[in-house]
Amino acid sequence: MMSKSVKSATKPIGHRVAARWRPLALAASTAVLSLAGWTHAQAESLVDLYQAAKGYDAAYLSAKAQADSVQYQVEQAYALLRPSLGLKASATRSHFERSVDTASIPPAYAALYPSTTNSTNKTAGLAAKMPLLNRSDAAKVDQAEQSLEAAKADLTIAENDLAARLTQAYFDVLAAQDVLTTTQANKKALAEQLASAKRNFEVGNATITDTREAQARFDLASAQEIAATNDLQVKRIALDQLVGRKDVTPSPLLTPANLDALAPGQMDDWVAQTSSSPVVRKAEVGLKVAKLEIDKAKAGNWPTLDAVANLSRSKIDSSSVQATTTSGTTASVGVELNMPLYAGGAIQNDTFISTGLGITFGRGDSGAYTGASGRRPPPPRKP
Repeated sequence: MMSKSVKSATKPIGHRVAARWRPLALAASTAVLSLAGWTHAQAESLVDLYQAAKGYDAAYLSAKAQADSVQYQVEQAYALLRPSLGLKASATRSHFERSVDTASIPPAYAALYPSTTNSTNKTAGLAAKMPLLNRSDAAKVDQAEQSLEAAKADLTIAENDLAARLTQAYFDVLAAQDVLTTTQANKKALAEQLASAKRNFEVGNATITDTREAQARFDLASAQEIAATNDLQVKRIALDQLVGRKDVTPSPLLTPANLDALAPGQMDDWVAQTSSSPVVRKAEVGLKVAKLEIDKAKAGNWPTLDAVANLSRSKIDSSSVQATTTSGTTASVGVELNMPLYAGGAIQNDTFISTGLGITFGRGDSGAYTGASGRRPPPPRKP
């Protein structure tokens, strides 16, 4: 039987060399893969950081929450135009004392007219209502829809603002990194110049003034390196605060950087696109909301028409001999008209208030502010 040393000696030299270097190669490959994974995990693109910032930035999250809540407000406004159904129930106890002298009543009829009567009335039913005409509620629905458009414009503004702030912080870090790299290279070159100046002074080829000037330049480069390092740290902290992460490392730009031409390239084309700007859209929505507010105030003079339906079941328990227990079902369907005749001037003043709120959005033919309705409201009357 061959010993272990003899077996290893009989193996080919290539196998023995491969076996010897295999653990080292495995460790090296693991280190390289780990380093590559660390670099990929640390260096993040602008798009990745933008998605992270959208989940952390308070201003953007506030605008997004506002836009989400306005959607529910729109559905709440639509509920004003939809039918409603309610359940109602009541139970009442009544006590009645007769004021007529029972002595004058014949004895045969005395039981039919007791001096006191107790009764219990129990009622349960359903009540349905469907708006048919209500200009005030219709204006509220239109306002809610316009408020949703305004919230979407605010969300777009918040997205653009976040993108601008993140882009600025992203490239500030890259620029600070370049400045630090340049400063360090400059310091390294000045260190070599200082060493050369000292050697030349030692052999008598330079004066002490040259050495001190080289030392001053090196000290200045050291101070610039410290300033660049601090500036890079500040820029990194600003970027970390935007994305809600620590030690964020932005991906550097690919070199050479090929930037596409600005499209469109003419100023008139950019001016023509201002109508699609979220700021302009929000201003237009503000004008529409002001006009709808005036329409809603004026709608107070209009009648409202509703379709109503009721279904109820009643049961009466009485101590009277005539009606010991009575029960029945009542059903009714109809229309209900409400017409305001006089409200103490509340509707008129509400209209003037709404017109005054629209002053910012409208002008009359004379150039003076007259509100969205085109008329200047009269001054308030003294009571």
